[in-house]
Amino acid sequence: MSNRSLTILGVVAAAMLAWAIVQSHWSRRPGGESGGVRPLIQGLLPADIHSIVIGQGKETVTLRREGEGFVLVNRDNYPAANREINRIITDCLDMTVGRRVTGDAGNHAELEVTEEKARTVVKFLRVPAQADQPGELIAGVLIGKSAGEGGGAHVRLANSNDVYVCENVPWFSTSALSWVDQQLLNVSREQLARVKVQGPQESYTLEGEPNNVVRVAEAPAGRQSQSSACEQAFTALGGLRFNDVQRQSERTESPVFDRRYIGELKDGTVYTCELGSRADKYYLKCGVKFLGPTEVRVGQGESAEQLKAKEAQLKAGEAAQRFAQRHQGWVYEISKWQYDRMTKPLNDLLEKPQSAPVPAGSSAGSGGPGAAGAEPNQPLRAGGGGSAEPVE
Repeated sequence: MSNRSLTILGVVAAAMLAWAIVQSHWSRRPGGESGGVRPLIQGLLPADIHSIVIGQGKETVTLRREGEGFVLVNRDNYPAANREINRIITDCLDMTVGRRVTGDAGNHAELEVTEEKARTVVKFLRVPAQADQPGELIAGVLIGKSAGEGGGAHVRLANSNDVYVCENVPWFSTSALSWVDQQLLNVSREQLARVKVQGPQESYTLEGEPNNVVRVAEAPAGRQSQSSACEQAFTALGGLRFNDVQRQSERTESPVFDRRYIGELKDGTVYTCELGSRADKYYLKCGVKFLGPTEVRVGQGESAEQLKAKEAQLKAGEAAQRFAQRHQGWVYEISKWQYDRMTKPLNDLLEKPQSAPVPAGSSAGSGGPGAAGAEPNQPLRAGGGGSAEPVE
C-alpha cells in the first residue's frame, strides 16, 4: 500500500474517531425521541397506596392511610382533606409525556430531576413490612427544570432513568396545612338562634331578631345595642378557620381556656368554643351537643314538609356526631381578629350612654353651687371681663 493510501486511511480513521466522540457526547445531552403521548404513571391502583410523601429534606409532607382516609403525619396525624388526597392521585395519573429527552442518569442533575434538585418530588408507597420502616415504592414522580419555550417541564419516574417533557405539570404544595381542611365551622346567620359569650368578668347573650337585627339580651338600663358590633360577634362562627393545630396533651404547656363562645342553632345543635391565649397566640377547642331528637317516627298521612323537617333533624344530629368525633382532643390556633370577635367586651356591644339633659333655665358651662371661686349659699354677680364673683 502506498504512503498516500495510508495517509487517506489515517484521515478517515481520525474522522470516524472524532465522529464517535461527538456521538457519544451528544448521547449524553438532552436529545429528542418522538413518540405518542402516554401517561407518565401506569398501573397505579389507589387502593394499594399506604402513604404519600411530597417534597424532600426538611420540606417533606407525609400523608398516611388510616381507616377510610389519610392523616397528616406532620401534625400529630390530623385528618387530611379527602379532596386533596384525591387531587394529588388524579393529577399524577393525568400527567402525560411524549418526547423522551434522555435515558442517561448523567443528565439528571442538569435537568434537575434528581431528588436533591427537583422542584417537586411525589412518592406513593405500599404498606411497610415493619411499622418503623418506609413502605415499598409503588411510583414516584420527580418534576425538574422548565422545558423552555415549548412549555412544560422535565420529569422522570423515581425508578427510571428516562427523562421526558411533560406539558401538563401539576403543582403540589409542601406546606403541611395545605393538605387539611382549615375551616372549622361555617354557620350562617339564618341558622343561629342565639349566642352566649362567657368570660372571667362578665357574660352576655346575643339574640337574633327579625329583619336581620341582633341585640344584647337584657342590656343595662339606658343602653342600646350597637348593631354593627353585635352583628360581628353574632356571626363569628361563619367561616371560622384555624392557622395551626396540635393534639391536646398534658405533656405540653397549654393556654388557660377561660372564655366560652356558645352558638345555639335553631335545629337544636349547640357549638361550644373554649378560648384561651398564651404568648400572643390564640387558641380554641371545639365541642358540640345536639339537643334535638335523634330518632323520629314517620306517621301515616304526614305532609311532605313534615317529612322534610324530620329528615333535617336526623341530618343535623348525624352532622353533630361527626363533628364531635373529628375535633375532640385537638387544639386549634386561630388569628387574633377571630379571637377578638368571639370575646368582645359587653361595653363594646352597646352604644355610649347619652349625656344627662341640661335643666331648663340654665346654660352649659355656667357655675352653680360649688362652682370654682364661689362660696356656698352666696349669689353670684358679674365681674370684670365677664367673670362671676361672689356678692359681699
